[in-house]
Amino acid sequence: LDDAFQHRRMGRDLDIVLIDATNPFGYEYVLPRGLLREPLEGLKRADVIIVTKANQISEKELRNLENRLQVMVPDLPVLLSNHQAGEVIPLFVEGENVDKEHPVFAVTAIGSPASFHKTLEQEGYEVGMELSFPDHHVFTEQEIASIFKTGLSKGMTQLVITEKDAVKWRPLLEGKELPMKVSVLPICIHIWQGETLLQERLRSLVERV
Repeated sequence: LDDAFQHRRMGRDLDIVLIDATNPFGYEYVLPRGLLREPLEGLKRADVIIVTKANQISEKELRNLENRLQVMVPDLPVLLSNHQAGEVIPLFVEGENVDKEHPVFAVTAIGSPASFHKTLEQEGYEVGMELSFPDHHVFTEQEIASIFKTGLSKGMTQLVITEKDAVKWRPLLEGKELPMKVSVLPICIHIWQGETLLQERLRSLVERV
């Protein structure tokens, strides 16, 4: 859940806090000066920390992050994970999929569009054009039509969006002829350090029920 760590009244059995490796401490300040929802001392309430996008920073930066967490919360396990791309699929089953021979138009309404662009490039796609909306943006049919028009005016013929945004796009485009290829890049989380520990914690919770 977004910001559930700060929702003190919510029942919980295990607090798993995610830390974005590309901006781990939200510019060091709470909102509105930074991105933190509460002071960093609050991490002491966590049970497990998972560093996400650990593959998008250098090894030195990752070691520095781990060392800082070790000082801040020495008794907490710190797991490392990557955002892992799935296979790009057409927005609609009958649609035509994007290819790697031509640049793609990346359109997002997520918290970290740069991460999405980087993942596309790591998968072998050339991001020829980018357009980012605020996180959780609710698209309208008129906006999507304008997005297509903007892309076409720049010579773009194929567009890629996130799974999160695809949920909002499908109802608006169902049954319509699309002016360019529109595909979706699924993203999943791969924990490559500490997954066994997390599984053990979750198993102990299940056994307790």
